[in-house]
Amino acid sequence: MMNSTKTHSLFFVCLSICFLCFFSCTETDDSKDMYSLHIQGNSSLVKSGSSLQCTYQMNKKTSLDSLAIIYDGSKIQTIAKPDTLFSCPIPDSVVGRKSISIKFYSEGKMEMHTKHITIVSDVRVKLKKTHTIRMYNHDSEAYTQGLEWHNGVFYESTGQYGFSSVRKVDPETGKVLIIKKLPETAFGEGLTRVGDSIIQITWKSQIGYIYRADNLNKIGEFSYATEGWGLCNDGTYLYMSDGSEYIYVYSLPHITKIKQFPVYDHIGAVSFLNELEFINGHIFANIYQTDEIVEIDPRTGKVLQRFDLSGILPDNFKHRNIDVLNGIAYDSENNRIFVTGKNWPKLFEISL
Repeated sequence: MMNSTKTHSLFFVCLSICFLCFFSCTETDDSKDMYSLHIQGNSSLVKSGSSLQCTYQMNKKTSLDSLAIIYDGSKIQTIAKPDTLFSCPIPDSVVGRKSISIKFYSEGKMEMHTKHITIVSDVRVKLKKTHTIRMYNHDSEAYTQGLEWHNGVFYESTGQYGFSSVRKVDPETGKVLIIKKLPETAFGEGLTRVGDSIIQITWKSQIGYIYRADNLNKIGEFSYATEGWGLCNDGTYLYMSDGSEYIYVYSLPHITKIKQFPVYDHIGAVSFLNELEFINGHIFANIYQTDEIVEIDPRTGKVLQRFDLSGILPDNFKHRNIDVLNGIAYDSENNRIFVTGKNWPKLFEISL
């Protein structure tokens, strides 16, 4: 027979368990969502400027007053007394990973559901063949990483540890007019001209150099947080690639990062963006390890065109150290585009 102490203890244990179960069940019931949100079709890849068809389901008996559509943090639409099937417009804006949230307003309460989607370009691009207009001599030992045209000469950045340089080159002969070597620990990458200065970046050192354009004397340095691959500018901003699908935007003249944006075509992200050149409002980029150049809208990150440069270097000019296509320069005064490659003995004016 149990004594009274044990009986009382058992009673309180049972009572505690009952209270825990009661409150646990009550809490679970209160935390259940009033609504379920579903996106019809393939939400992983959505074209810019299109619409998503969404549905919701009531999980509790309630009255829905309205819902608000939030795209990438900004409200784009409010719908009063919505049907269970409704349309979510996708703005014709920057591509990439975005969020879309629905705020349900019901009887003085608000419940929000968020879905993540990937916005791809609505521009369906095809590969376009380019044509050679003229061929120039080029230093076959120049591991070209960046190319720029200004005042009738080429400015060129070359890579490889111990051999990296910035140089000024006569286009007619290919003769190097001025050359400045980089430190042995630096691997030269892209370059661009801003006013009377030449700006050059390095691969993994996260250090950039600023030179006088006339004599290539170094006048400054700056740092950045990524690898450095390609570089160009529009007079207001620097655009830098790091081999991913992202382009990083820096303000001038202080070279301060302000944002980054991904590059997408109609299929998905476009990675291995390498050497860059700014031409008529758009960014042209080599795709590393390919014979392709893409044209990018810097406002949206959309690929507008793809260009095929395969076969541009004739076989009789190829040697054992020939590497990939790399280097784009633009002569804005005469609307000419030039390309070359790593250790190529020739440089080409082309039409796109």
